Amino acid sequence: GARAMGMGHAFTGMANDASTIYWNPAGLMNVQRKEFTSMYTNLFYDTRYTYMAAALPRTWLGPHNAIGVGWVHLNMGNFDGRDIDNNPMGFFSVNEQALYISFAHEIVGSWGILNLGASAKWIDMGFGSNARGDVGSAGTLDFGATFRPMNAPLLKIISLRYLMPLQ
Repeated sequence: GARAMGMGHAFTGMANDASTIYWNPAGLMNVQRKEFTSMYTNLFYDTRYTYMAAALPRTWLGPHNAIGVGWVHLNMGNFDGRDIDNNPMGFFSVNEQALYISFAHEIVGSWGILNLGASAKWIDMGFGSNARGDVGSAGTLDFGATFRPMNAPLLKIISLRYLMPLQ
């Protein structure tokens, strides 16, 4: 999303909208209501970027759980293909996309609130005339966490309440 892009990597620590699936899945617990977000942009040389995500905080899975789904797609197309002798071979494109499913869980204690999250991704890359899976596919996992301190002593020296604005 534009907000996250504008904040750079700082958004990772305070993610609180549907785009948190991309930045930090633990942030799903910070989403206040069901959300859907999307972004589309035309970049340079027939390059198109699309992102969609939905966040379902505190769902039927319980008040301390949240889920989300997302899709990101990058397509660069209409490149003029040539062989080694510079003979035309038609047009080709490059395609990359990822499907996300994310889960977050909240742990609340007198010491603070710990949010843990994970995203499972399926990534598909293509190159060629149809650019669908020609290069390969892979699955990955992303993990994230956020912590908000509460009023508890830290090594009996300083109270965490002075750190409460931090996350």
